[in-house]
Formats: sequence, structure tokens, C-alpha cells
Amino acid sequence: MDSQPWPLLTGLVFLGSTRFVRAPPYIGPLSISITAGLIISIALSVNPTLTEILRAIAGYSTLIVVYFAFYNYLLRFGFPSSLLFFSAVSWLVFAFVEMVSPSIISMFAAQRTSVGRGLTSLAPEPTFFAIFLLFLSWIIFVGRNYQPSRREVFLIAANLLAIFLLARSTMVIVYIAVAAVIYSGFFVIKSIGSLRMRGSHIFAVMFALISMPFAKLLIEAFLEDTRTGRLMSTLSQKGLLAIISSDASIINRIEGSVLSIHAALYNKLIPGGLDTYLTTKELVRPFWGKIFWYPTVSNKILSWNGVLLYELGVFGLMAFVWLVLAAVRKGSASGAEIVIFAMFAMGAIPMAFPLIPMLFAVWAYNGKRMSA
Repeated sequence: MDSQPWPLLTGLVFLGSTRFVRAPPYIGPLSISITAGLIISIALSVNPTLTEILRAIAGYSTLIVVYFAFYNYLLRFGFPSSLLFFSAVSWLVFAFVEMVSPSIISMFAAQRTSVGRGLTSLAPEPTFFAIFLLFLSWIIFVGRNYQPSRREVFLIAANLLAIFLLARSTMVIVYIAVAAVIYSGFFVIKSIGSLRMRGSHIFAVMFALISMPFAKLLIEAFLEDTRTGRLMSTLSQKGLLAIISSDASIINRIEGSVLSIHAALYNKLIPGGLDTYLTTKELVRPFWGKIFWYPTVSNKILSWNGVLLYELGVFGLMAFVWLVLAAVRKGSASGAEIVIFAMFAMGAIPMAFPLIPMLFAVWAYNGKRMSA
């Protein structure tokens, strides 16, 4: 998931085989911002390896090419609901196969998991499996104009259950809970501002209020003796600080999100280079005291937003703005969705993850349909 070139190659083949292509919203300034930022970042690197340079080029190219290609695919063929449905079901099937025979899955993907953690399916880690299901469900929901069919509703529900019961990713479970609160909060504020409460607003608030205790019951019933269950038990009994002070995996992911942004601001949003993050990170670490007590000795940034802002600096910020403008054009994506995406993107998602540009392509496509 973090370095496979297939989405980039598939996008290039599709664009090359398509006679007429249309530029998606803001593709020009997006490409210029990323290209300029990457050139400067490579120039400001100390001693980057060829692998680091090629990985960066491939990652940022995937963001541009997949956004461009999937937007044109949508214009030409419409939303591929059946294809995405099949993809989601395939990942779920492989997860169940893994339960029976993990050795079979190792033939398809390198696994990095351990006893007590969740399943990986076709991803290298349980968290990546959960992230894939989460974003794929989001794309299906948006692509169906927020009115999924009955079978897609069941699929999205199955994906959410798989995140809890199969992937068992604590970070993604927390993201979902926070997203429900954010989504409900936006609707409540909007309703108060307009002095009326729509049925969809009431549903969103009720969903948030019901889903969190339901999730707690699921964890207590099925995950009590797992890492996720123990962490949630610690959270409810001792609070968030107890988890931060005891779980190395979670503190590493939070460190990647927080210190990468802090390091980017420390550089005054000047592109930071491809091999300087470790040095800059250690310069800003003392500001946080003993919070990040289990440091990672690596230049790899475990955050999609962190990579964009640290490596590309102000150009990365501009690229993010162009993507957001494409998404909210003609009222396609809501403010709540953008805030939720920004939160998700703080997580350990690689720049080459194709579902992010696919999501923005769907938002841009929906905006075009609204203006037609």
C-alpha cells in the first residue's frame, strides 16, 4: 500500500489511451504547486538517496495522475459502483481467508502484524486495512450522491464492522468516533444558525449518539482480550493520558502527525527536503517535553498531511488548498467533510495512497454534475 506503483501506472495508461481528456478543477495550479515544491525540496535535501527521490516523485505523481485519470474516468463511464463494490468484498473475503490460513495471504502481501492484533487482508498492517475500508466506503457514499443502494448500505456497514472486529485498528476506530462527533456538531451549528432542524440533521445527531455506545458494546463483547479492547478499557478507566504514556504504537503515530506539522512551521513553511525530517524533528521535540517518550529514528513521516507540509512547505499548503477548492466547488463537499478529511489525513497514510485523489475526483465530478 505504501509504495506500490500500480495506481500511478494504471492512471497513466488510462490517460494515454483516452483520446479526449478534460482537466479536472484546479489541476493546473495543483500540479505546479507540487512540482515546484518537490524540485525545491530535492534541492534543499542534504544527501538524498535515489530511492528517496524516486519514492517522492512516485508518491506526488500518484496524487496528480490518479486525480486527473479518475475524474476523466467518471466523465466517460460514470461512477463505478459495481467495481468498487467488488473491490471491497474482495478485501473482506481475503480477511476471512486470513482467519483460516494466514500463509495464503502472505503470498499476496507482506504482512506486519502480531498475535493479538487485527487482520491485514491485502494490506501490510491492520491499520492500513482499516484505512482502506474507511476511504473506500466514503468514496462509495459520496459517489452515490449520499444515497447508496441497499446493498451498498450493507457493504458500508460490513466495512465498519470489519474495522472493529477484523482489522481492530484503534486509531481508525478513534477517527470514526471523532468524525461522528464533528459531523453532528456541524449539523447542529448549521441548524441553530438557520433556526430549523432538518430530518437529516436529526439523523446525524442520533447516529453519533447511538454509534459510540454501540461501538463500546462491540469492543467489550468481541475485543475484550485484544490490544484494542485493552486500550479502550484503559481509555474509559484512566483517560487518554494513560494510553499516551503506555502505548508505543499510538505515541509513534501521534508523533508523526504532530511533530511533522511543528517541523514544517519551524522551517517557516520552506520546503524541508527529503532527508532532513529526523534532524528537524529532534530540534522541535524538546518543546513537547516527555509526551513523545518513544521516538522513531527515521526520516519517514507517518502522516499524509505531514509529508505534504514538511517536504513541500508552502507549496504543499497551496496544493491542499487547491484540492479543497476542487472538492467544495458548487457545494459538493461540506465543511464537515473537509474537516474530517483533514483529521484522517493526519494519520499514517502514504502519499501514494490512491483513494485520497479518487475521493477528491468524485467530489469534483459531483460539483460538475451540479452545475450542468
